[in-house]
Amino acid sequence: MVSHLHFTEERQMNARKFIFCTFLFFIFFLALPLHANAEKLIIYTVNYPLAYFTERIGGEHVKVVFPVPPDMDPAFWKPDMRRSGSFRRLT
Repeated sequence: MVSHLHFTEERQMNARKFIFCTFLFFIFFLALPLHANAEKLIIYTVNYPLAYFTERIGGEHVKVVFPVPPDMDPAFWKPDMRRSGSFRRLT
């Protein structure tokens, strides 16, 4: 019975070490500088609220493109062939 308890405590300690190492691993990779890639991430949005939130969340790391002309309603706007081709090249 005593050896069984020792085995369980050892397993718990190994599990704690594994969780701690995994936590450190993720912290290390999350802490890597985002400026390693000099290019900004280009994000196309389909309406103004998405463009606004994307700019606020992404900050200087993203370039937000809202391709709808200012005088047009996004619900009725359709991109021309040139613009839709540029969307396809990005995916």
